[in-house]
Amino acid sequence: MDALLSVGMQVAKFLGPYLPSLLKGGSSGAESDSGFEKARALWGLLGQKPEVAEVAQAAAESPDESRLGALGEAISKVLSQSPDLLEKITSMVPGLDQDLVGKLTSSLGGGAGEGDSSAGDVVSGLKNLLGK
Repeated sequence: MDALLSVGMQVAKFLGPYLPSLLKGGSSGAESDSGFEKARALWGLLGQKPEVAEVAQAAAESPDESRLGALGEAISKVLSQSPDLLEKITSMVPGLDQDLVGKLTSSLGGGAGEGDSSAGDVVSGLKNLLGK
C-alpha cells in the first residue's frame, strides 16, 4: 500500500466513529470521549475540503470498510496536494507514524524538514514503508 494512502486510511479509521457527531456539529454525547477533541480539530482541517466532506457523509451514514476506504483515499488525495496540512495532522491522529509523515512531507515539497538530511532517516511502524 502506498505510504500516503496508508496515512489517509489511518486518519479515516480514527475519524470513523466520530463522523456522525462531527457532521451534526458534535451533539451526541461523544464530547466526553478523550479522542473527540482531536477528531474535531482534525475535522476542522479536513472537513472544509469538498471531496472529503462528500465521502465523509456517506461513511457517517454507513461506516463500513468500503466507505471508510473511500474516505481514506479522499483524505490521501487532499494530503498529497497539501504537504503543510499533512504536517499539521501528524500530532492529531493517535498512533500516526511521525517519522513517516515527515518523510512524506519532505518528498511532497513542504514542511520544516526540507533540506534537513537527518529528518526522519529512521522510519518505524507502518511496516517500514519508507526507509533509508
